[in-house]
Amino acid sequence: MPLNIAKSIKMKNREPFKYTVTLEVEGQSTYQSAPLYIVFVMDATPSMAVREGLTGRGIARFQVALEAVEEYLQKLSSSPYKFLEKNYALVSFGNGARVHVSAADAAQDEVKNLLNPHPCWISAGGLEKVQDHYIGANSDDPREAAAAFAKFEAVEDKSRFFYKNPQEFREMVRNISRFENTNGESGLLLAGRLLKAAPASAHKMVIFITDGESNTSSTFYTYYHQAPVAATLAAAEFVREEEELWLLTGGLKLPVRREDMILSGLDPVLAENSFTGESQKMELKLRTAGRSLDFFRNLTDELVINPFAGEWHNFDGINNDAQVIRVADIPDFQQENDVKGYFWSGGLPLDPVFPQGDIHSCKLTETCLIDYDQRQGQEAAGSRSAKRLLVAAGRQARQQAVHIKAVGIGSGVKMVNPLDRLDSCRQASVLDLAAGGGPAALTGELLDFTERVLHTTNDLEIHCEGGFMVDRSSCRAAYFRESQDTAVYMPVRYDDDPRLSLVEHEAWTAVRYAPGPLWSEAAAAGRPERCCRVIFAFDILPATTDSALAWAEEQNCPDFNPLVSWLSPKGIVRQLFPHGPAEIPAAEAAEAALSDKAERAAAAAAEKQENKFLLEVVHSQIKSLYLMIGDPARMIERLKRASYPAATGEMADYHSRKLMSRGKARLAFLEKTAYLLEESI
Repeated sequence: MPLNIAKSIKMKNREPFKYTVTLEVEGQSTYQSAPLYIVFVMDATPSMAVREGLTGRGIARFQVALEAVEEYLQKLSSSPYKFLEKNYALVSFGNGARVHVSAADAAQDEVKNLLNPHPCWISAGGLEKVQDHYIGANSDDPREAAAAFAKFEAVEDKSRFFYKNPQEFREMVRNISRFENTNGESGLLLAGRLLKAAPASAHKMVIFITDGESNTSSTFYTYYHQAPVAATLAAAEFVREEEELWLLTGGLKLPVRREDMILSGLDPVLAENSFTGESQKMELKLRTAGRSLDFFRNLTDELVINPFAGEWHNFDGINNDAQVIRVADIPDFQQENDVKGYFWSGGLPLDPVFPQGDIHSCKLTETCLIDYDQRQGQEAAGSRSAKRLLVAAGRQARQQAVHIKAVGIGSGVKMVNPLDRLDSCRQASVLDLAAGGGPAALTGELLDFTERVLHTTNDLEIHCEGGFMVDRSSCRAAYFRESQDTAVYMPVRYDDDPRLSLVEHEAWTAVRYAPGPLWSEAAAAGRPERCCRVIFAFDILPATTDSALAWAEEQNCPDFNPLVSWLSPKGIVRQLFPHGPAEIPAAEAAEAALSDKAERAAAAAAEKQENKFLLEVVHSQIKSLYLMIGDPARMIERLKRASYPAATGEMADYHSRKLMSRGKARLAFLEKTAYLLEESI
């Protein structure tokens, strides 16, 4: 049980509405092993059957993964992991994801009704026949994917997809069947849903194994097929206010640009009254709405991504999966497919409706959906967007305290950088079979990663949320194993430390920090009653204007109640932090701080104006020096006007060179001064 917990909030460096939050926990720790939940996410595409190696025909990539996983399971069944509770789930991916069950479970009626009635029988590792049992689709048919998602969501207790028996689980891995396309994002999304069934105190891991590049995504499938682009634009209306034309749609008022009217073949003055038909009107709506990030968010915010579905990011002519022409050379914008294709593709060949600096700065960057690689004659396997969505799915999982081990198998692995970004340690394991890599090396890396996970997860968790934003670079923590230890703060980096997660919403933020056990099992054995003390601190700002006003009006704001979770011998104990002392300034102090900030801003503005004047003077002097140094005759004339009126011949040359040297030194000084002044402005 925690013996002492405390919270304090103090203004930071007299900056208005910027505070440092300090949360302190001290108690006695009792070591308790938490259960381990692992989801294996395995690439089941045909390329996994490719054989590589130094001799003979080599070994199939899938076979390498299979042997490494089998050896890993065997190691986890022996010392020192023998008494650790272990739970395994299996997900494979191709066009979408599939969750697998054992043959024994597949024979039970309540499970049989969830499964695909016609599972694929070709092994992911070759042409052998397998007996696979899974919830999932066999192809890119959207009806199969929708049915699989509905069946999976109907299972209230997802922990039933985890298995404790390593032999039973080994058979499931051996019987994974083949699945076309490569949608790594789908596997991670489905693994995340499965791990929500794990206890809060559990160690949660994903082992992600692939051999190639993601070219398909579930996000793209869901957005393209389910976002009501055509219906929303059909209901949108143009209105003119004075000389400006606007598009009204879904509570948004979007400006219609003059260049878009011209590109759509309309007179900018009479645009709304000069449409030759509905197709031309829809074209202008597409151009206008396609520039708006808010319009995109309205379309997609409520959509639920289906991890059992996927589709290629291909807009070049006929899409091989869906057999539809997404971007016709002569579009008919009264057809839904043409409207969707042109919206999601950025408008090709409507260019330059969405120039590089325009659409790429909003919709494409925000959603990471659309590739133009096909238009450049590149392969769809090089889909940058699918890889970005894969990395984003990994980031989402890590924010839920899931540890990810990314593995690339084969000499054809080209997306090492995305795999590194996916991996919790920021370094994926890549096995080049042609260079001699094999199952034993992979097993060793999986065990090393497991050791890291088991020794970094929760004895303690600190959680708080409220109407504030967190300065991510400010997070820091101090740890104590003895009560008399001195506080030494270490930075906690959001980007590469799995112990810290931030969940940011529009009006509030939640911070979760799980420092993990301060004592190893061996060290704890000799100290039955031992000290555990953690101080976690971070800087906050108001999330909204309303939050800032509330902080100024109320003395003990921001009003949030941090929660500490402590792993005790009797289970998880949770306790709220007490309200800290009234150290946040009241309204008068806040107003004084704001006044002080205003004075400093006014002084900075005056200094900026003075520096502008000085810069003009310096630029004038620099210009004069350039003229003098570049014109020797002008230099001699200056000498005559100065202190050497009678200087001629060698004497004049001497004084000229001397003055030239001084002029260059002066020029260097002035140029440096000008640079510093420009920086200050």
